[in-house]
Amino acid sequence: MSCLEIYKKDLKKKEEGEEEETRDGTVDYYGRPSVRSSSGQWVAGIIILVNQGLATLAFFGVGVNLVLFLTRVLQQNNADAANNVSKWTGTVYIFSLVGAFLSDSYWGR
Repeated sequence: MSCLEIYKKDLKKKEEGEEEETRDGTVDYYGRPSVRSSSGQWVAGIIILVNQGLATLAFFGVGVNLVLFLTRVLQQNNADAANNVSKWTGTVYIFSLVGAFLSDSYWGR
């Protein structure tokens, strides 16, 4: 089948109003071939970006509240409280990398 025949076949489908399916073998939730016009939209991407933004906002909010808790409730001075929050932040970042390694190496697939 030449490229011209494939192109003519695609044009015929568009003229007849058939929905064009993806050719990479992707399927929808029910196991049917995915329709190109109604899948792969930016809705999921926007949800992921909003979720990441809110998670970052919550992370830094917890850091600020942790400083206030350490200084007011536990009566630490500002330098010790800031040092403890820095250790907490570093631990969170390191364990996110450890979790990514474990999920990619052992728990994935």
